[in-house]
Amino acid sequence: MEALKIFLGLTPLGYAVFLAGLAISGAALLYLRAPPQVTPPSPPSTPVPVPGPVPVTVVVNIENWQRSASPVRIVDSAGRHAEIEAIVLSNDFNWSLESHSKVERHGDEASVVKHLLTPGISNVIAGYAEVVAVGAASSEGAEVNPAAEDDRASRRADQLQLWIKEYVPSSKALYSLSLGHFRPGMPSDGDFSAQRRIVIVGVVRSDPGFELSGALYKDLGKVPGFPFDFQNYSEFKLVRRR
Repeated sequence: MEALKIFLGLTPLGYAVFLAGLAISGAALLYLRAPPQVTPPSPPSTPVPVPGPVPVTVVVNIENWQRSASPVRIVDSAGRHAEIEAIVLSNDFNWSLESHSKVERHGDEASVVKHLLTPGISNVIAGYAEVVAVGAASSEGAEVNPAAEDDRASRRADQLQLWIKEYVPSSKALYSLSLGHFRPGMPSDGDFSAQRRIVIVGVVRSDPGFELSGALYKDLGKVPGFPFDFQNYSEFKLVRRR
């Protein structure tokens, strides 16, 4: 009854406020009773493919030669710098067994001079500041006479520098580098011919006074395409020939 008296005593403005309150209360009750809206799960997104690393070219082919794609920076013991490349005659070629002057391809005698004459490689050699001819011998005869194989490696380096000498301007230094023989017992895949590949090293540029021998021994194995591991060979002798 008290509530009815209050209701009957309301002014027009009070009625309006009362009705608005009822409307709000009703809406709130309906919202609370309504089932919660469930958002359907989003379809799984298609993974975006991530591109793999771009292959890095480490060597470029010039006729039958493989050349480092870019020079490698090396440092001598005094902190002076040089940049070098390796040029390797393809693995079809190698020094003939027990010879310091003959080269073979697939077992048949071949001519290195013929392949040096091609403009693609002779122009590259002529452009180097200094050139190193590398000689190495395989392990096949080393167990019987290691000294003879070391001598053969040295003679091969000398012969190679004679072949390339005419392509190197007389103002530029020319070296021979003998690695001696591949030491018996070192890890090998059994391919003896690969132990006597034909290799030229080019010095692109160097700081004045650069000490080449020690820097080559330390860093030449890092040059892309260089086929020899010095730990497997009996010596490292760099001799300036011009």
